[in-house]
Amino acid sequence: FRNCSSLTSITIPNSVTEVGGGVFCGCNSLRSVILSENMTSLPSFDGYGFFENCTSLTSITIPNSVTSIGGYAFSSCSSLTSITIPNSVTSIGYAAFYNCSSLTSITIPNSVTSIGGSAFSSCPLTDITCYAGVPPTCSSDVFSSDVYSSATLTVPAVSKNDYLITSPWDAFLNVETMDVTYYQLSVTSSDENMGHVSETKKYYTPNEVVEIWAEPYNGYKFTGWSDGNTDNPRTLTLTQ
Repeated sequence: FRNCSSLTSITIPNSVTEVGGGVFCGCNSLRSVILSENMTSLPSFDGYGFFENCTSLTSITIPNSVTSIGGYAFSSCSSLTSITIPNSVTSIGYAAFYNCSSLTSITIPNSVTSIGGSAFSSCPLTDITCYAGVPPTCSSDVFSSDVYSSATLTVPAVSKNDYLITSPWDAFLNVETMDVTYYQLSVTSSDENMGHVSETKKYYTPNEVVEIWAEPYNGYKFTGWSDGNTDNPRTLTLTQ
């Protein structure tokens, strides 16, 4: 659909699980978008972002199935004033929101672990809320240089010190905290010489679905968890 300048709305049904890169790039009349709740990414292709230059797009809700926002995904969406990033997204690509000239606030969920360079550069951000218990990995150009002195960064109280010593988050002059309930999960092997077990991150939000997995070393095999469950990997919903 690239450069379909008369396209004003699109609905992608839930039967669709995969959409090609840059498919709506340059659709500058596109205002209404409903995405499939079974697609997993907003990919780019050959330098074209998924919704790049969709200058009439004012807001969009990304489905909970999406785990990655590709490079240039919303670049130069000049009318975009709000964006809901679900707690399923783990990575935000290079220049994903570059030059979104109406975007003044952004909320980054706990699930995000990495943000590409220039992801929010040339955005007039005044409020940045980051729920990530561990500061996401990113470079100093992720935000415009003036944002570090003018915007307010709000982070979980339990993680404030981590943000204050982690680049580029330590460059923010105005840092506030919020009370957020987190759960921590510890998984151990009954014998570290035979294999190890892993979980995905340090902090989890209540009712978050978590994947854990066991990796046996050469000559050994995984037989089960301590409660008799044999799924590997295994998913858990944290409620306490």
